Amino acid sequence: MKGLIFSFAVASALLAFSACVANTHRTYPVGSGDNAQMSGENLSKNGRELAVKQCGNCHRFYFPREYDAESWEIILKQKSKRLYLKEAQTIALMYYFKSESKGQ
Repeated sequence: MKGLIFSFAVASALLAFSACVANTHRTYPVGSGDNAQMSGENLSKNGRELAVKQCGNCHRFYFPREYDAESWEIILKQKSKRLYLKEAQTIALMYYFKSESKGQ
C-alpha cells in the first residue's frame, strides 16, 4: 500500500512539474501604456490578473498576505527570470504582491 501511495505521489509531482515546464515560455500582456505612468490601482489589478493566469498554471494561487514584501521580492525575481516575463509584467506582479503582502 505504501508503495502505491508513493508511486501516486511521484506521478502527481511529475505531472505538476511537466505542466510547469510546458508553460515556461508563455507570457501574458499586462496592459497598454507605460507602467511607470500607471496608477497603483491599475498596477495592482494587472498584477493580480497576471498572477491568476501565469502563476496558477504551475501551482496553487498564493495570496499576497502569505508572505511579507521582502520574501515576495525574492520569489518574484527568481520566477520572472525563469518564466521570461517582460519587465512590465514583473513590475505589475511586484506591485500587486508587495502592496498586499503580510504586514502592509
